[in-house]
Order: sequence, then C-alpha cells, then structure tokens
Amino acid sequence: MFLVRHGESEFNQAFRKTRRDPGIVDPALTPLGIQQICRTARFFNDKDIQFFLSSPYQRALQTSALLFDLTNQNLTVNFLVGEQFGFSCDVGSPRSELEQKWPQIDFENLTEVWWPPYPETEDDVSRRGALFLKEASSSFSDTDKLVVVSHWGFIKSLTGLSVENGSVVEFYEGTSNFVVYQPSL
Repeated sequence: MFLVRHGESEFNQAFRKTRRDPGIVDPALTPLGIQQICRTARFFNDKDIQFFLSSPYQRALQTSALLFDLTNQNLTVNFLVGEQFGFSCDVGSPRSELEQKWPQIDFENLTEVWWPPYPETEDDVSRRGALFLKEASSSFSDTDKLVVVSHWGFIKSLTGLSVENGSVVEFYEGTSNFVVYQPSL
C-alpha cells in the first residue's frame, strides 16, 4: 500500500514558525500544501491504484481530492488512519459538517464526533495502526493497489519514519524495507 502524508496545513505552517500550538482546529491546506500534493500526484500517474482511503481530517480530505478524481473514485474514510491526537489541529470537524462540505464522499462509517477525547500515546496510535492493517487486509482485495492519505504520527507508527508533507511511503507489511518518494518544489 502507499501511505501519503497530507500537504502542508495552516497548522504546520504556523507551528514551524513559532513551535507553539497556534490553536487552529481541523486546518486546511496552505497554497504550498496544494503545490506539494500536485507534485505528489505525479507519482501515481503510472500506478494501478484501485482503492482510496483517507483520514477524516480536512487536510487529508483536501489531499485526497487533489490526488484523485473523487467524482469517479470511491473514497473510504476511516478515523483509524487519523493523526496522533495531541494538538488543536487534531480536533476534527463533526460528521455533519464534513457531509455538507464534501457531499461526494460517503461518511457513513463515521460517528458525529470521531476524534479521541484525550491525548493519545504512541502506543495508542500503534494499536490503531494494527487494527487498521487487520481491517485493510480483509476489506481490500489487493492492498498493493491501495492509497492511504494520512498524517505524520500515524505513518511514523507504522513505519518508524518521520516523513515530510506530501511524501509517499510504499509500505510492505511485515518488513522494514520501505520506499519513500519526496516530491521536490
């Protein structure tokens, strides 16, 4: 499967400057984040991708929409691939708001408030990752043709890698050999 870290968000941009939580809830992508994902999309031009899965955070949904034509593709939304909850950006948008903003996406498997009520530990995220991998292997006939749009903390929990915004990790379960694609700007 391919793990994609969302493009730069408004939170990422502000946090990088101050190293303080700027208080931005469920941030959108910045213009740079959009550029990053437009470059990332090139990576998938010659790939036979058949399944698309995204975290419910706005930055991940925007990334998914930039990567793939969501009017012709079925996007699965799964909170298990969300970010490690700990900052203001990790408070999501309620399901009803997501449904209004993204009418082409099916949010039926999401509760109204789907993000955790408390900060998560790395072990919490690792447990979510293990549950996701179990679900993915039973839900998708060929995970080699699956793209998962996710976040730094979740990708790090699965791979041990700290990847930049817009990066793609070609993930092989049960191995520590991963291929990382980092688009240049």
